[in-house]
This record gives sequence, C-alpha cells and structure tokens, in this order.
Amino acid sequence: MKKKYKVLIAGGGAVGCAIARELSQYKNLSVTVLEKEDDVCSGTSKANNSHIVCGADLDPSCPLEIEMIRRSNKRWEEITEELDVEYTRCGSFNVAVTEREFNETLPALQKKAEACGVFTTRVIGREELLSKEPYVNPDALGALYAPEDGSLLSYYLVLALAENAAVNGVSFIFESEVTSLSYRPSADSPWTVGINNEEKTLEADYVINSAGLYSDKVSKMAGWDNFEIRPRKGEFWVIDKKYSGRVNSIVYGCPQPDFRGTTVVKTRDGNLMVGPTARDLRDKEEKGTTSDALDAG
Repeated sequence: MKKKYKVLIAGGGAVGCAIARELSQYKNLSVTVLEKEDDVCSGTSKANNSHIVCGADLDPSCPLEIEMIRRSNKRWEEITEELDVEYTRCGSFNVAVTEREFNETLPALQKKAEACGVFTTRVIGREELLSKEPYVNPDALGALYAPEDGSLLSYYLVLALAENAAVNGVSFIFESEVTSLSYRPSADSPWTVGINNEEKTLEADYVINSAGLYSDKVSKMAGWDNFEIRPRKGEFWVIDKKYSGRVNSIVYGCPQPDFRGTTVVKTRDGNLMVGPTARDLRDKEEKGTTSDALDAG
C-alpha cells in the first residue's frame, strides 16, 4: 500500500513541529508529520528545563550552533505572542561562591560569551546579585548575569506549534515509526518511506529528519552514517509551588569539569526545578529516575 506526499517530517518534537508550522505557511504545499509515539512532544522536547539560551555558554568552536541560537533568541517574544504561549526573558546568573570563581571563572565565562557574540553579559557583585536573587547561597560573592536568557514551558510551545500547523493544513500520523528509507532519483516521488504502522509504504518528494535521539538512525537509513547520537540523561528535583518565590530567574553555580553546574529555575507552572544530573547512556529508552542520582545531584 503506497500513498504519495510532498513533504514528510520524521519526528513530532519541538524541531519537527516548528518546521511543520513554518512550511504550513506556504500555499499548495502538503506537509505530514510522522511520529512514532501516540502524540507530539513525547520525547526530549517535553523533558527539559525549558531554558531559552542566548548562547553565552556555547563552545566558540561551533559557529553553526552559535548562529542558530543567536538568530532564534531574538524571535522568542514574537513567536510566543503569535502562539499565545507564556514566555519571560528572565535572565540567568552563574553564581560564584569562592574568590577563585569570582576573580577567574566569571571573567573567563564572560570572555567565552563574547567569543560567541553575546556582549550583554556582565559580572555583578554580591549586593546587586542579592537585590535580584535574595535567596541565593549566602556565601555568594557575585555572578555573571546574562539578561537575554529566558524561560517557558516547552511542551506548551510544542503543542501550540503542532496545533497551529494542523489548523494550517498539516496532517499528523501517530504511532508511525520510520523503519526504512530508499531513494529512487528517476521517479517522480523519489523517497520511499517504510513505517511500522500496518506495514505501510509511503512516497514523498522530500523527507525531513527531525527524529531527535533517533535522528542518527534515520540518517543512516538515508545513506548518511557520519554521526551518532549519544544520549545523556539529566534528573531533576521538582519543588513544591509554595517555594516559587525563592527564585526570580535562572540560577546556576559555576560550571564544573563534567557538567555546566546545578540549575535552579522557576517553571511557568510555578514549581522550582533543581538539577539536572548528567549521566551518559547507551540505551536511548532509559528514562527512569533513581534516588542515588538525585541525592548526588
């Protein structure tokens, strides 16, 4: 059984739904999203701290990532207003609690931010930090302030993107994992796409790979096997809403050798999230939480 499509998008997370919404604005372009779960936003897109970064802590040796984040960061007010999703550009602080962190780590972080094109960061002292975040570590000496960072609820965003795309004519096929891809350059619809949903075969002029953790698998099906997704799991504490007034922005410690440091952020639902841990995995389906990891975090 074969059905022809113009554009097939593999993956219904934040990237897939954003692409679907963007393409839905073009007339006479049929777009369909294939999602292996029973709803959009079922993977990594729903399980994160929903921190919208400005790029201050990126690796300066990754210019493409820097360009993408810097260009997108300026659009968040516009996008969330169009989609009626709550968003706040609350800023973030890397808090220093030792003389070495204040005198060496913070200036180094600021220099790194400037190398990434972020020139709005600044090192602030203890008095200004406490005026903005009075409940930080009482030993805090100051912080690096990045005012362009922001926060939203990622799953609200993805749902809004998907709903807007659907209203504009995009179709979604759920419980449909891409199982094979083949390319026939002489055919009118060159891509043949196998999915596990009743063993159907689809044809499409274009296939967009936004399969998240499994994008390497989809890429290999298409003949490009030059990268591998290696998952890293982070676990958070979610704190009762009665403590939500303890944090006004996104608060980090200073980065550690193996991870960027513990984050405290107030979600748009009013909870505090503390974390994450960072553990490299081989199993992409490993999503459990453990008391040992949370105690360590």
